[in-house]
Amino acid sequence: MHKFLSEDGSASTSLDAKNEQHWQSFADEFTCRPDTVYLNHGSFGLALNAVRQRRDEILRDMEVQPMDFYLRQMEPMLFEARQSLAAFVGTTAENLAFVDNATYAMNVVADSVALKPGDEVLLTDQTYGAVRRIWERAVQKAGATIVEVQIPLQIESQKQVVEAFVESTSPNTKVAIISHIISVSGLILPAKEICAAMRRLRIQTCVDGPHAPLQLELNIDDLGCDFYTASCHKWLCAPLGTGFLYVAPQHHDKVVEPVLGWGRLQPKLPASWDQEQFWLGTRNVAGALAIPAAIEYFQKLGLDQVRSRLRYLAATAEHMLLEALGTNTIASRSDGWYGLMAHVALPVGDWSNLQNDLWEKSKIEIPVWEINDRWWIRVSCHLYNSTDQLEFLLAELTKHLP
Repeated sequence: MHKFLSEDGSASTSLDAKNEQHWQSFADEFTCRPDTVYLNHGSFGLALNAVRQRRDEILRDMEVQPMDFYLRQMEPMLFEARQSLAAFVGTTAENLAFVDNATYAMNVVADSVALKPGDEVLLTDQTYGAVRRIWERAVQKAGATIVEVQIPLQIESQKQVVEAFVESTSPNTKVAIISHIISVSGLILPAKEICAAMRRLRIQTCVDGPHAPLQLELNIDDLGCDFYTASCHKWLCAPLGTGFLYVAPQHHDKVVEPVLGWGRLQPKLPASWDQEQFWLGTRNVAGALAIPAAIEYFQKLGLDQVRSRLRYLAATAEHMLLEALGTNTIASRSDGWYGLMAHVALPVGDWSNLQNDLWEKSKIEIPVWEINDRWWIRVSCHLYNSTDQLEFLLAELTKHLP
């Protein structure tokens, strides 16, 4: 039992976000390779040890008696795990299907939105690369086109961003793809307000949300989107290869399944779109079935306490970088544009080798990306990180400054 958790597993004391001693022992709840300072949780997060153990237990049961697992245990466990996830993300279970990740889910959406020649699909200039490729193929097949929404590199208000979407629409706009939290920059977009604006224009919406589960208090039904795609291996610290697709009820009968199997265990037949994803042969579902263990861990610890700690680490990283680099962010953290990640501009210049140099010379894992001809560094921490690691990053980064 963790010293800060009571007998029932709940937090036994209020954990001060700034108190390193309070949080130091939580690093033991994860396993990171000892030669690595891992400051890139936002790309591929480390899973909780307890969650990996739960996944491994399920996999063992699956492999030592596959008939018993697949024929008697799997469906009830999938229904139960999906119910747990649905409650956590704010919808009903019938609107969700487990998939490998947000990329898989976005492929399903692209196949299910009926594009025709002349239709337009809205993406932003910061759309995740894999998502862009998915929709480029979709519009090419349909004879449609992509219209790019420019996200300002100096954001002053939510209205500014919503209007950027609205002004990019036309009578031909079929669907808008909205990053809930932009991967490359960590910006939290006003997804609910953008969805409402698109709905008034009769434009479908797909919110791409792999960074949202746990980072935000998520209520998908309240967003008013048509589709939602997400991964659970990021901030929720579930196993790699776990994600979900949300489809609003009015679109259930329009989903085009990318893979067909039995759907349900025979003699049952799939009764709805989501059940088509249940029985796809001997698929390894252990990761999906371990998601409730991740949800339970963070709920007992206290979601607000976890978010408070991670926001503190992000704000600390941002402050350190801004002070050392003398640069800027795209928007104000105090206005709610950033959550658990820090994203700061590097000085003008070519920083294309910085990410590799920080790894090769300092064993720091951190992304450095170019956005609109300017280089940026992104820091994303979880409970296994500390302010000492941020200070180490700053010391090593300073060696590369002119």
